[in-house]
Amino acid sequence: MVLGEKDSPLECEFRIILTAEAPILSFVSAGVQALLGYSEEDFLSGKIALQKLIHAHDQDISEILLSPVVTDRDGDFNIRIRQANGRIRCIKGHYRKEITSEGVVLDLLLQDAKSLRRTMTDAATMLNFEAMMENTDDYIYFKDRNHVFTGASQTLVSLCHPSEHWTDLIGQTSYDVFPEEYADIYYKLERQVFAGIPVASEIQETITKSGKKGWVDNRKYPIRDKSGKVIGLFGIARDITERKEAEEHLRESEEKLRAIFEMADVGIAITDKNGQFFMFNTWWSHHLGYKREELMALKNVDVTHLGDLAETNARFFDLVEGRIERYRLEKRFVKKDGSFFWGDLSVSAIKDENHRITHVIGMVVDVTRRKQVEEQVRQMAFFDPMTQLPNRRLLNDRLGMAKALSKRKSCFGAVLFIDIDNFKSLNDMHGHGVGDLLLIEVANRLKKCVRDVDTVARFGGDEFVVVIGELGADEIEARRHATIVAERVGGSLSATYRLMARQEGKADSFTEHHSSASIGVVLFDGHDASQDEIIKWADEAMYQAKREGRNRIQFGRH
Repeated sequence: MVLGEKDSPLECEFRIILTAEAPILSFVSAGVQALLGYSEEDFLSGKIALQKLIHAHDQDISEILLSPVVTDRDGDFNIRIRQANGRIRCIKGHYRKEITSEGVVLDLLLQDAKSLRRTMTDAATMLNFEAMMENTDDYIYFKDRNHVFTGASQTLVSLCHPSEHWTDLIGQTSYDVFPEEYADIYYKLERQVFAGIPVASEIQETITKSGKKGWVDNRKYPIRDKSGKVIGLFGIARDITERKEAEEHLRESEEKLRAIFEMADVGIAITDKNGQFFMFNTWWSHHLGYKREELMALKNVDVTHLGDLAETNARFFDLVEGRIERYRLEKRFVKKDGSFFWGDLSVSAIKDENHRITHVIGMVVDVTRRKQVEEQVRQMAFFDPMTQLPNRRLLNDRLGMAKALSKRKSCFGAVLFIDIDNFKSLNDMHGHGVGDLLLIEVANRLKKCVRDVDTVARFGGDEFVVVIGELGADEIEARRHATIVAERVGGSLSATYRLMARQEGKADSFTEHHSSASIGVVLFDGHDASQDEIIKWADEAMYQAKREGRNRIQFGRH
């Protein structure tokens, strides 16, 4: 069956002499007027240059044709040429190059692709083929080697103008039925097919005759003859407008969420099940001092303070192993420079559609300022502001814990009640400022005399209390250890004090002072009196030491 047969195709001929400087047009046939809309004189006078009419995306073909280098003497090609009316015409061409005395001579035969004979196979006339063209939901089409439609589905008509039935498209090119910008897009894939690509595919924009834009997943495949030569193509374009619109809505939603994500005044981070950072907002980089790429290489444990690592790991593993759904804790996050901030961390699991945990999301609020205020309040409530030692309230708690430990381990502990001898005379002679310096120095010396697990507290004025735990189960041995500590304390506090007083507008002055301490000692084992009674007994023992001449150690009742 022959479709679109004409008496003769629209065609014209060009002869061009190819030189190293520039191509020279020597002949153009009269058919150029019918084919392109320009006269012979337009070309021969140089008013119009053929190469400038060739489509920008076909300039690679133009460069090969107009090159004075002869690689192939003849061949066929397809190009797009802009006509005088501004429309693109698909051209089937044949070239021949000969080397003459004038140079390389290029002969071109250009033919309108639509006016060439097109033969459809018997399949095109079969009822099942027509049924497919009439009823399919997809955009299906067939084209010959010259980019001319040889078949199309009825659905394609909704995109093509002018056309009412799919047979109206036969013999047309994309440039006849689509806006040029869309035809350019479709032609690009067709060139890929004719270049030998098995499947040329792309998500492409479409526009209906009513002006509504849409999207298709356009796939083009080669049609080969029995020898394997590509003689045409067929394409299937599936309407994915709804999917693209849904993706666009999702993208817009994601952009809004990302904006919120980035602008949030809290840290938001997602890690994998191993704690490796997967996604985080700018807050994290700002607070931790890492660049984004540096932080992406870290895990949550890498920015966790060592003191909080054990609890962090335990809670995280409970979450990823499904024992808990979420957790919250306050922890310290270590910055790149080694400093840290306090964060109130809330963590939850992210699950897939099968309820399997895939990632972990955490939100952090910086609570460093609140923790600092809490620490200040704690210091005011439990510590002496001058010496930074525990005050009476904290002393009572520490003594209670020491008593409980003594009872649990069946061992003795001891309380040392210490009073600085002749402290009033120092205040009277040098003022309270120097007296305060002495108390600070006493506190420092006392802390050096005992273990870190022991407690040194300021009881009031020039009185201090030391609580010593775990002195052993034997009372005699416990008494011996308590005596050693008391003697160490007494010796340290008896050493000469060199106190430097600073006064505004005056040179620093040094005061040398000699002092001693009266020490009362009481043993406890956790089964006897209250904390108040133990302190009272130690206080009484201290006063006994003062009455017996000061600078003494006196054991009280037990």
